[in-house]
Amino acid sequence: MSEQDKKREQEEQEKLKRDQPDISHEEDSKGDHSDLEETDEDEQA
Repeated sequence: MSEQDKKREQEEQEKLKRDQPDISHEEDSKGDHSDLEETDEDEQA
């Protein structure tokens, strides 16, 4: 990926964050965390 592609993608992500309510973004991060916890537990077991 070139620097221009990275910048463009970052800007698009920021636009999406602004367009979407904070609630939806919080739900996404919570889901990511729960997925990580599940994989950690699986690895430990």
